[in-house]
Amino acid sequence: MLGSGENVYAVSSGQMDRLTNKALLEGYLTSEIYLVNSERILVTPTRLIKNVEVKQKVETFPVQECLENGREISGEYDNYLGVRVLGASMCFRNEGIVVITEVAKSEIFAPLTDLNRSTSFIGI
Repeated sequence: MLGSGENVYAVSSGQMDRLTNKALLEGYLTSEIYLVNSERILVTPTRLIKNVEVKQKVETFPVQECLENGREISGEYDNYLGVRVLGASMCFRNEGIVVITEVAKSEIFAPLTDLNRSTSFIGI
């Protein structure tokens, strides 16, 4: 169940998995797309948390900005696991839902780090 108040949406976790992580960002090992409800609880499975009955609390920058200020964000922040990520959110404040997509910063910048190491080695 997603949402709060009058709007409640019933979606199976299998359907949400297909709509989220399977659809986008499959080229990244650390990509995540997930939903958080107005109680700040993860309501869709992620790559690392398959069982949403665990009631994982998500107190991250995108969740705070949406639920407290009604703002969407894009940028760098620590995710629900404490990993530094680059991500963006969509805020459906009236429905009590935040959609978050993110990839670990280290994975995004890995090609540049490798290039920098190669260039440094060649320059020696």
